[in-house]
Amino acid sequence: MLIAFREVLLPFLLAIVVAYVLSPVVSAGQRLKIGGVHPRRWVVVVALYAVLISGLVVLITLSVPRLAAELQRLTREAPRLVTTVRGEWLPKLDHVLHAATDPYLAPNERVPEQPLTPPPDAPSAHARTDGTGARPTAVTSIE
Repeated sequence: MLIAFREVLLPFLLAIVVAYVLSPVVSAGQRLKIGGVHPRRWVVVVALYAVLISGLVVLITLSVPRLAAELQRLTREAPRLVTTVRGEWLPKLDHVLHAATDPYLAPNERVPEQPLTPPPDAPSAHARTDGTGARPTAVTSIE
């Protein structure tokens, strides 16, 4: 029953959590004297929301350029990282795992170490396509 209404109930649940968390802050704000007068609760709530929203805006404004720069760097370095993982780390890991498990396997259960090469019909990580998803075909001349 609750699963059917989770889209409707989730905002209310989040509002209850926010109200619970911010209630002590609002109470403390009400106890402050501004100009010799205690502010009303709604004034403290509006001021608190203004401060929180301003903080989020500043945080997003400062972090988006850094995040964009890091994503650009990642896209530049991803092919090299994939090559390093496939060419160096996975063979080493395979060797370590074989060395660790071979003593516990019966001779007929042992799997020989194999180099990590893709099957002949698997697309290369660097294969270019024409936009249709099909791999380019090699053109050979018949002489």
